[in-house]
Parts: sequence; structure tokens; C-alpha cells
Amino acid sequence: MERILEKMDWRHYALILITALGAGLRLYGRGWGLPLLLHPDEWQIVDGAMYMVREHTFLPPEEIFQWPGHLMMYMSLVLYKLYAAVKLHMPVELVYEQNPAVLYLLSRYVSIFFGTVSIVLIFLIMEKIKRNAGVVAALIAAVFPVYVIHSQYASADIPLMCVMLAAVLCGVCYLEQASVKNLLLMSFFTGLAVTVKYSAAALCLWIALVVTMESLRQKSWKLFFFHGLRAMGAFILFTFLCSPALLVKYKTVIEFLFWQAAHEHMGMEPQGFRKNFVYYVRTFLENAGREFMVFLILSAAVLIKERKRQSAAGIGF
Repeated sequence: MERILEKMDWRHYALILITALGAGLRLYGRGWGLPLLLHPDEWQIVDGAMYMVREHTFLPPEEIFQWPGHLMMYMSLVLYKLYAAVKLHMPVELVYEQNPAVLYLLSRYVSIFFGTVSIVLIFLIMEKIKRNAGVVAALIAAVFPVYVIHSQYASADIPLMCVMLAAVLCGVCYLEQASVKNLLLMSFFTGLAVTVKYSAAALCLWIALVVTMESLRQKSWKLFFFHGLRAMGAFILFTFLCSPALLVKYKTVIEFLFWQAAHEHMGMEPQGFRKNFVYYVRTFLENAGREFMVFLILSAAVLIKERKRQSAAGIGF
């Protein structure tokens, strides 16, 4: 313990305070809307976990494979069982019948956990890119309004971001030391992210980017070939280890992948890729503020000026 304290400096003490602030802000709004179940997406996490409780299975229902959101469901399932057994001494099914809002609240704690951990991950990533930048980045993540609000919902967005940040951190570590350990960790978190949302498979591009950059630096096609194959194999293995349901119900997964790739579906105005992209960019600007873009552009300029591999990888991501 003394050795740990000796290695700590002002940045680490600041991180502790910032993380506590971020956790407090997220916990403050955890009861939004309850006992009314107002959020349009939370029911999928809770109903998916409850289905596994009732059926005594670890396979989520086929109709809830859109995201797929399995990581949230599994963690919620564990919390439900622990809370019902230790605190209430009754079956989870009875808890759901008497007061489902309690289970919704427990699932929100999962999002709050991931939202708080993300603050630390952002600190670690930015510290590797530029010393002392981690404190500022962590503070922004802790108090950024949209990030705080969505950390209070039992949805897949914040857990997805947290796991993706872990993959990015492993990628930055890989650029510092191209070890098999860092490569496998990067593949693990990529596979874990896919169990939250299929779109996280885009992280495979991140793996390809850092492996390619390191191979060019070392001028080693052998590294590119063998690490590339290991990463692909590990990604597939870890994805199905984290959620075997994706393998067992592969036909359902393929069906929903095609469904999500369609330009339109029931309840959605046909937009197409271009209009959807514009919609998300406009929504981000409205929530973050156009002034925020100025700082993003300036940050990118500073990273380019640094001419570090970690900076280039961060911009690429």
C-alpha cells in the first residue's frame, strides 16, 4: 500500500476526486421516471434478464437480439438474483410482480458502473497520448451532460462506450509494446463490445489500424500476418465465449443483422445511410454544442503536431 501511495502524484489524486464526482452525478439521477417505466429501451434489458430467470437458461429470448445487449442482460441477471436472495429473501419473479421498478433500478446501476469506469479509461488513454491531458479529459467525461444523463439509463449505449474505450486503451498499449497480451486484450474487449451492440464490430478496423502501424514501424510483414490472424481468431473466440447465445442462435443473429442493415423498418421513416449519418451528426452538435467542435478540432491539431504513433492512432479511431 505504501509503495502505491509513493507512486501517486497530483494527477492520481485528481482522478480519484473526479471519479467520485462523476459517480455522484450519475447516482443522483438514477431514479428518473420511476416507478413509471418511461424509457423506451430499458424494457429490453429487464425483460431479457427476466426471461432467463423464468426459463432457467442463459439464452436470451430470440425477439431481443436486435442490439443484442447480452452483456447488460447477464449482469442484470446476476444483480437480480443477488438482491432477491440476500436483501429480500424471495424469488426474482415475485420481486418483478410486486415492484418491477426495483429491477429497472438495479439495471441502471450497471450503466452507472460502466459510466464511472469510463472516466478512468479516458484518463488512462489521454495520459498515454499526452501527459497531464488525462485529468482534463476525465473531468469533461465526468460532467459532460449527455454522458451523465445516458449513464443513468439501463440501455446499451454507455456499457458499449466503456468496453470500446477499454479496447482503445489496449490498442494504445499495443503501440507502446506490441505484445501478444495487448493484442489478445484488444481482441477480447472487441468481442465483448459486440455482445453489447453488433456495430462494435467496427473496432476490428481499430485492431487492423494499430497492427498495421506497428508492422510498418518494425518493417515486419511477419508481425502483420501472424498478429492479424491471431487477432481475428481471438475476436471470434472471445465473442462467442462472452455470449454463447450468438453462436447457438446464429440464424437469429444473421436475421437481425440484415434487418438493421435495411434502409427502413417498421416504425421508422426511411432515411438511408446518408440521411441517418447527417441526423446523428446534427443530434451530436445540438447536444454537445457547436462550440465544443472548436475544441475537438484544436485537440486534433495538437495531436497531429505531437507526431506520436498513439496520437495518430487516436485521430484514426
